[in-house]
Amino acid sequence: MATRHDFSVIVCTRNRAPSLDLTLAGLEVADRSGLDVDIIVVDNGSADNTREVVEGWKDRLPVRYLREDTLGMGPCMNAGIEQPDLGELVVKLDDDMTVEPDWFQGMKAATGRWPEVDVFCGRILVAWPDGTPPPSFEHPSLSWIFSALDCGDREVPVFNRDLPITSGNYWIRKRVFERGFRYEHKWLADPNILVRLAEAGCQGMAVPDAVMHHRVQDHLLDRDGVWARAMSVGRNMPLELLLSPRINRKAELLRDHPLLFRLVCVAGMARWALAYSTAGRRNAEDAVFGRRIVAFQGVIANWSGLRHARSIRRRQRLVAKDPIARTDHI
Repeated sequence: MATRHDFSVIVCTRNRAPSLDLTLAGLEVADRSGLDVDIIVVDNGSADNTREVVEGWKDRLPVRYLREDTLGMGPCMNAGIEQPDLGELVVKLDDDMTVEPDWFQGMKAATGRWPEVDVFCGRILVAWPDGTPPPSFEHPSLSWIFSALDCGDREVPVFNRDLPITSGNYWIRKRVFERGFRYEHKWLADPNILVRLAEAGCQGMAVPDAVMHHRVQDHLLDRDGVWARAMSVGRNMPLELLLSPRINRKAELLRDHPLLFRLVCVAGMARWALAYSTAGRRNAEDAVFGRRIVAFQGVIANWSGLRHARSIRRRQRLVAKDPIARTDHI
C-alpha cells in the first residue's frame, strides 16, 4: 500500500549541484513536525554530481532521486507528479530557493484555512549576494527577473487582474492532477498551467504564511543576460497570459474585439518605445538601466501579442473548451 504523504516537494534541477545542496540544507532545518513530507529531486540530465548530492542527504531528509532526460521544467514536474505515492499537496520548489524554518507549517496552516482553494502561493523575497540590491536593479518593475512576490501580511486571491502569476513559491492540491492536469513542455510551463487552472475555475490564494528566499545567482546580475531574459520573457509571456480572459483584460479584448486588441498593441509599442527613449532624462544613471529594461520588455510583449494574435485566439478557444488539454503542439 502506497504511503500517504502530506506534501510532495518536487525540485527540478540541472547541473547546479552546489545550489541544490543549499536548497536541501534549508529543507533540513525546516519544521516538519506532524507532517509526512516527501522530497523528490528530478535531475534534468545533469552532467555534474547532482545524484551524489541527493544521496548524501538521504540520512537527514526524506528525499529521493529521479532522472528525467527530456529537457525542460514541464517534463521534470510531470515525472514527479506521476509517482504513485504523490502527496496531498504538490509543491514546486526551485533549486535556488531557501525556505524559512516555518515554511512547511505555514503551508499547512494556509491550506487548512482555505479547503476550497486549489492553488496557493507564498511570499518570495530576494536574497542578494551582498545583502543589498545593486542600484541598477532597484526598479520595482524588475522584480520578475528575481521571481519576487510579496503581498506582505495580506491574503490575496491569485487569479485576479491585479496580482501577477508567480513561478516560484506555489503548491497545488493533488486533486487537480487527479483530474488530468499536467505541465506543458515549454519554457514558461509555470504560468501556462496556472492560467489553465484559472480558466478551469480553480481558486487560488496568495498567503503570507510560507516564505522563501530566492538566492540571486551571478548570471541574473549580468546586464547582457538581463537583456536576453527581457527579450525571452517579452516574447513568450504574452503567449501564456493571453490565454485567460478571466485574469487578463487584454486576453478578454483579444477574444471579443481582435481588431481593437491589435490597435492597443500598436499603441502599447509606441508608448513603451517613447518610455525607452526618454528613460535617460531626469533619472540617475543607475536608474536608467532598470527603466529601459522595463520599457524594452513592454515593446517586445506588445509586439509578440500583435504577431501571435491569431494563434493565441485559437489556443484561447481550445483552453476554454478543455483547460486540461495541452496546447503546446500549436
